[in-house]
Amino acid sequence: MKQRKFKFIGCEIIYREACLLAARSRFRIDVEFLRKGLHDLETADMSAKVQSCIDAIDLAAGYEAVLLGYARCNDGLSA
Repeated sequence: MKQRKFKFIGCEIIYREACLLAARSRFRIDVEFLRKGLHDLETADMSAKVQSCIDAIDLAAGYEAVLLGYARCNDGLSA
C-alpha cells in the first residue's frame, strides 16, 4: 500500500510544534517553513510569497495536498 504524502508549508514560529506533529503522523509530511516576519508585509505581498512557495512544489513529488500552517498572521492569507 502506498503511503499517503503531504507537503506542509508554515510559519517558522510553529516550527517545533509542526515538526513534532509531522514526526508523529502516520502519513509522510514534508515540512517547509517561511520566515516569521511575513506578517509584517502587506496582505497581497504575504499571499504572493506563500503562493510562490506553493507554486514551486514539484508536482512529480506526488503530494495529495498542501497543508498551510498559519494563524491570523495579519490575515494575510484570508483574501
